[in-house]
Amino acid sequence: MSSDPTNETEPFVDLGRLCDRSAVLSLLRPAIFALADGPLKFNRFDKDIALWAQDTADPARMARALEILDVTVAAPAGVTELFSSEGALIVVSNHPFGALEMLCLGAVLERQRPGFRLVATDYLNRIGPIATRLIAVDSFGRWDPNRRNVAPLRQARQHLAEGGALLIYPAGRVSHFRLSHMSVTDPDWTAHVIRLARATGARLLPVYFPGRNSLLFNAAGLVHPLFRTLLLVRELYRRSGDVIRFDVGDPLDPEALCDLDDQAAIELLRKRVYSLGRPARA
Repeated sequence: MSSDPTNETEPFVDLGRLCDRSAVLSLLRPAIFALADGPLKFNRFDKDIALWAQDTADPARMARALEILDVTVAAPAGVTELFSSEGALIVVSNHPFGALEMLCLGAVLERQRPGFRLVATDYLNRIGPIATRLIAVDSFGRWDPNRRNVAPLRQARQHLAEGGALLIYPAGRVSHFRLSHMSVTDPDWTAHVIRLARATGARLLPVYFPGRNSLLFNAAGLVHPLFRTLLLVRELYRRSGDVIRFDVGDPLDPEALCDLDDQAAIELLRKRVYSLGRPARA
């Protein structure tokens, strides 16, 4: 898929900049550039973004991206009512794959809540059709409110105050093998989700996606986190032809969390999300 639709020559993944972030990647720069058009699938991704951006009738349509990727979403029964109800809503999900779960939930939300916004990494601003829905945060800064995220968090709060819906992945980064847990799971979740819900009265809708990325992806991340990043596009195309399923729990009103501080509340929400999977392990 290509970056900015007005500048299709700019790649989504800036390999030079990525390699500059690590001495190890700098040493491997020739090999990484050589693999960009093959196993890493970066060039294919740029072409698919450009194809997606050509859908001028509705360039932000997430369902179109799934068509290009040849991925089918199987939403659970009764999900329409949960997503389409009026009022401020924060859809909260685990983050097992990367972009795929964002596209799957986006395809559902754009039908039920057409004005929904996505709170995610500012790197996605490189994809024009997503940028139109994006409230961009510095996920590498872990949503630190004292840095670049003051404005986007204010924007998210305003959207909820107007009765809008937000799609948020509180981990900020994709699930991976964590030695501290001896399992593949999300990084720690940010409590800003709870603060947004408390400030606006927004209901929290837990969503769980079963599955994980490949053994190669998780093993590479143990060597260096940026190796894991290099494989994210490859992992996306591994799902071509798949049917992606997810589970949705009961909405949670922020009043139900009034006896908990923010950290305890986000931990409870995380457990609610992972409890939707069987077996669940967070």
